[in-house]
Amino acid sequence: MSNFNSADIAAFKDVWVFCEQREGKLMPTDFELISKGRDLANELGVNLCGLLLGGEGIESAAKELGGHGVTAKVDGRTVAAGNARLMAKLNLSAPEVTEPGTIVHVAIEGKYAGYLLIADVVKPHSAQAIKGLKQAGVRKTVMLTGDAEPVAKAVSAELGLDEYHAGLLPGDKVDQIEKLLASKQPKENLAFVGDGVNDAPSIKRADIGVGMGITGTDVTKNVADMVLADDNFATIIGACEEGRRIYDNIRKVIQFLLSANLAEVFSVFIATLIGFTIFQPVQLLWVNLVTDCFPALALGMEDAEGDIMKRKPRNAKDGVFAGHMGLDCVVQGLIITALVLASFFVGVYFDMGYIHIADMIAGNADEEGVMMAFITLNMVEIFHCFNMRSRRASLFTMKKQNKWLWASAALALVLTVIVTVQPTLAEMFFGPVTLELKGVVAALGLAFLIIPLMEIYKAIMRAVEKE
Repeated sequence: MSNFNSADIAAFKDVWVFCEQREGKLMPTDFELISKGRDLANELGVNLCGLLLGGEGIESAAKELGGHGVTAKVDGRTVAAGNARLMAKLNLSAPEVTEPGTIVHVAIEGKYAGYLLIADVVKPHSAQAIKGLKQAGVRKTVMLTGDAEPVAKAVSAELGLDEYHAGLLPGDKVDQIEKLLASKQPKENLAFVGDGVNDAPSIKRADIGVGMGITGTDVTKNVADMVLADDNFATIIGACEEGRRIYDNIRKVIQFLLSANLAEVFSVFIATLIGFTIFQPVQLLWVNLVTDCFPALALGMEDAEGDIMKRKPRNAKDGVFAGHMGLDCVVQGLIITALVLASFFVGVYFDMGYIHIADMIAGNADEEGVMMAFITLNMVEIFHCFNMRSRRASLFTMKKQNKWLWASAALALVLTVIVTVQPTLAEMFFGPVTLELKGVVAALGLAFLIIPLMEIYKAIMRAVEKE
């Protein structure tokens, strides 16, 4: 067969093995490298070729016989190996083999000697990978192969495939791809995985062509949209999960930053409408550059959520605000605004003993109210970044911890404490004001409310989206 062009045939004690020169030695042929994942049965012996003392018995390189097999001189005898058509071409009678696998018939000096049954070995975790694809929303997995029906049936059953087509020529594969493309549902994509030159047309025709980085030909890799560097089908699952994780984290960061900035805009807008000052420009700059920056970076390093591979595939045309994300940003921004304004008015009450709107309209800013609002806004963002580890799952159900998020929150907290406690910085930010302990406790308490409020909001949205 043409798959054995580079192989030599060696004999030892009537057991026949395909061998090849590798690293200066005669070694068993690695069928994963030259024959689509096939490997010789273990009982043939891994070191059998090594017993031939470097292959001294082989007198000539193997030559291809009309695409049906190979021939070589071994220990002075002419050996031919190939398929049943080669045996018929040599006018030899080969037995009919019903076991699933690739049959290699061997003839010595023009007489039939026997055959090798080469089984297609399914790589570890391949069946689990197929199962994972189905959980991730892949509707159908189909195998297109040139192997015989029994081989394809056995492999398909072992992998748990939905469908298989055996005995296909390269042109047949392209025809099958066209049929699958015609039968796919709207918004679905067809992915095709292959390695040989004959697979290149199918890979190019599919919506997503996947090539093999090790055994794949240059032609296949050039036309592929994605190349598996390790030739492991299960890597596709890892790639899907990583892609979903990155997309998820980008949305989390955007939602976190937008909700925070909307809260600042709403707070300043409402204060301006009423006629009082709630934040100075330097305070807003601090929140944006220090408090929000580090947690946002840490959210981008969040691990994938536990159910990420059980979600349905998203529509490629969906915008970044799909899935009620725009609503989430507005609602969370309003919640944070309410907490910040409440903190401001509590600070005014602690300072003055009353809340007089007329004094505020007159433009008299209350330093204690401003400081409490600043502390609440900073601490809300720090608490809220933990809420944003998942857009829908409860914070208390997440088993893994994001050490980068904890570190960034701690850093933001330390810097906030410094700017509110260090006399020079505090006076520069807030003027000559000292916040009492009850004011600090009230500001922190209001900020912490973002966690239970967000738990309630997430529960409501889970129920809505479930319907």
